[in-house]
Amino acid sequence: MVEHQCLWDPNYPECPERFTRVLERCREYGLVQRCVDIQPRKATSEELLKLHTPDRIELLKGTDGSPDAEALEAISSGYDAIYIHPSTNELALLAAGSTVEIVDAILDGKVQNGMAIVRPPGHHAMKSEYCGYCFFNNVAIAAQHALDNKGVERILIVDWDVHHGQATQQMFYDDPRVLYFSVHRYEHGAFWPNLRESDFHYIGSGAGKGFNVNVPLNKTKMGNADYLAIWHQLLLPLAYEFRPDLVLVSSGFDSALGDEKGEMEITPACYSHLTSSLMGLAQGKLAVILEGGYCLKSLAEGAALTLRTLLGDPCPIISKVDEPSLSIQQSVLSAIYVLRPFWECLQFQGRFDVSKVGSKKEGTYFVPSVTFEGSDVKPTTFATRNCYPDQNRETINLLDQRLDKLIKETSLAVPKHRLCFVYDERMASHRNVNEPGHPERPARITSIYQKLLEYGVLDRCYRLDARDATREELLWLHKADYIDEIAVTAGKKQSTLNQLERQYGSIFICPDTYNAALLSAGSSHQIVESILSGESRSGIGVIRPPGHHAECDEAYGFCFFNNTALAAKYAIEIHQLERILIIDWDVLLTMKFTIITRYTSWYNVLLSLTDDIMCDIVPRILSLYLGKLY
Repeated sequence: MVEHQCLWDPNYPECPERFTRVLERCREYGLVQRCVDIQPRKATSEELLKLHTPDRIELLKGTDGSPDAEALEAISSGYDAIYIHPSTNELALLAAGSTVEIVDAILDGKVQNGMAIVRPPGHHAMKSEYCGYCFFNNVAIAAQHALDNKGVERILIVDWDVHHGQATQQMFYDDPRVLYFSVHRYEHGAFWPNLRESDFHYIGSGAGKGFNVNVPLNKTKMGNADYLAIWHQLLLPLAYEFRPDLVLVSSGFDSALGDEKGEMEITPACYSHLTSSLMGLAQGKLAVILEGGYCLKSLAEGAALTLRTLLGDPCPIISKVDEPSLSIQQSVLSAIYVLRPFWECLQFQGRFDVSKVGSKKEGTYFVPSVTFEGSDVKPTTFATRNCYPDQNRETINLLDQRLDKLIKETSLAVPKHRLCFVYDERMASHRNVNEPGHPERPARITSIYQKLLEYGVLDRCYRLDARDATREELLWLHKADYIDEIAVTAGKKQSTLNQLERQYGSIFICPDTYNAALLSAGSSHQIVESILSGESRSGIGVIRPPGHHAECDEAYGFCFFNNTALAAKYAIEIHQLERILIIDWDVLLTMKFTIITRYTSWYNVLLSLTDDIMCDIVPRILSLYLGKLY
């Protein structure tokens, strides 16, 4: 695919180096060597004719091998922003066919996901018109193939190229089987392709109304915070409600820092996070297809980190995420405004009522406005040379320095073990002697363990030894008198312990309770140590008694020592972490004892589940950590 190049303008940005630099960077990171190689092939006439007209197919075919550069340039001038090389037809067929092939490999179960590093790109190629460096619409052709031949019912196409994929939008505009979601620079139509249809209020037609989503970027220098806001406020809620069978990404990297066309500031690491968010959809059936990207360094780095994420490596930490810009807030709200009637996930924000705007009683409501600063006049001929933005040397050097600094500071370390696991049967010795059927019973962990054995999950885990929490560690959060009060229960007669049970009211105690509680708390420390020492990427503890209700001086809600809070404190005291996120998805409220600082790359989930659901749920949670979906 390196043969496709502009014969009359050596500086044309859609150049062979876009392809070679991506491959070089992926090889430098050792990524290509870890991939399954899908053999490329040409798209068939039948596949092309589903979405493209015969005359455009034949016109491009007629240029095959043509030595007449002047004639090729003349043909190219009839279309917006293309050039034709003697090899263009063959390579455009190869790009389209290879995209179909990788989708087939995913849907046939040969691979979990995939990335097609192809050119020429495709998302601007319309039914009867070449456009924007594109000849055949690679992603649209693959999507149509999946719908027609692979039993796929719903496809999500995410287009994060900085230019609106207007052709993909047109091809599925009335088709409810395809949810097309595009984030693109627009500037109210002043940015290419300068179309009204690229704005937020173009949401589909007929049965497809509500299934076309445009998030226009009306300012430059949009960054990570803006894209993450779009993902979490709009894209992911829609995607989970849509429930796609397949996710396709039109993956242009021209929103990346340094790109002269996009003038945005997405860092290469952010593409990992955007990709990772999509991997939880469609049982992980995700194909990322290369579109644009013209700053070769940011293109190569962003594409490599995207492929790295598809291979299951952890997302690198991104720099501080600030508040999304006012412009992007308006774009997201505008999209929500027009999409709300079609999506349940958007109902929670209430309904807009124009009649109530500014009402003191009802408050202020956001109402979007449509502004178009482009032109509806379409030229009959287009420039074929020097028709692209050009950065001066000073700007290039400054952006290069910023990129070099980002790349140098981005840690891509991958721990030896994907998932560590801790379990000890001694924790099952903690039991309610007086009420054997109590819900917090030994079977909560023993049944989980047996199910993990049955699923073969434990063979893929790194097993840690359980250990007791030390008194010093308990004193980080619990009062000495309280620790002593629980410690003296060890080995005592049950009749004595029954009196203490009545004192607390929401716990039970047996002679083995204290030792089990020490093991439970200490095991959580073992997981944290394995993760923060770089030994394991993530970890899970099948432990009991649970901990999140335990207060500093009181046992509460089946809990004695606060395992998760102590684990967080261990990370702070031993590893000097500054920010920790604790996620508590237990159905019951965690009481007074709460440690929540802000954020870190580490998190640990300690499960408290009733045994009627835990046997099935826990192996599925583990399978997500291990990168396998049951």
